[in-house]
Amino acid sequence: KKKEIINAILSKKRNLKKIIKIVHYEVRKKMNDFLKKNKHKKIVVLDIPLLLENKINKKKDILVFVESRKPEILRRLKKRKNFNMKIFNNFKRIQLPLVLKKQKSQFIIKNNFKKNSVKIRVQEIVKNLI
Repeated sequence: KKKEIINAILSKKRNLKKIIKIVHYEVRKKMNDFLKKNKHKKIVVLDIPLLLENKINKKKDILVFVESRKPEILRRLKKRKNFNMKIFNNFKRIQLPLVLKKQKSQFIIKNNFKKNSVKIRVQEIVKNLI
């Protein structure tokens, strides 16, 4: 199945948009179910790829942008068994510019790929919000 999806994405640009539309319909449903189940929590954290691009976020949402160095991201992605540069580039093309995502975010975390630095920043943000 995975190979079929990859081949479909690579064969036509429109296929990727169709797949994203189907996937994000499901993502939106699961997100809403999750939010309903956790509506009494002080803070609920969602990690959803293409959140802004697919307009899944709400105005009252607090967005956190995690900033990482591009070469480091690419280096780590290339280590993955099924990494495909063409697929990567197709997804990069449909993403909003990082500058815009950064502007829309209320908080920015610099990810230097050391667990403690991100963890400390997340704790600071949570403390700030509660």
